[in-house]
Amino acid sequence: MQGYAQDAIITYGNFDGMNLSNIFEYMDEPLFRETAAALINGSNSGGRLAYWNLMVPRRISALLSGTVEYKQELSSSLSQIDKGFFYKQFIVDSKS
Repeated sequence: MQGYAQDAIITYGNFDGMNLSNIFEYMDEPLFRETAAALINGSNSGGRLAYWNLMVPRRISALLSGTVEYKQELSSSLSQIDKGFFYKQFIVDSKS
């Protein structure tokens, strides 16, 4: 499937997990907010979203703190073993 990540939800239904690479890096702030909300709405309770930050520090859990939990320990651990030296951080968020 080609297109926007949130379009997969329309086609396939809610997800338990999403690997989003670094898609937020290239979005302006309003589009990031819109996309993050759509992805969280399309996630099952406890569903995890995994993604990288390169230069633009974006975190869904910081944006939607009441409905999304930042898995800080897991994120830090995975960031340390990540072999992509050009990424700033690997993030795992979970829908509450």
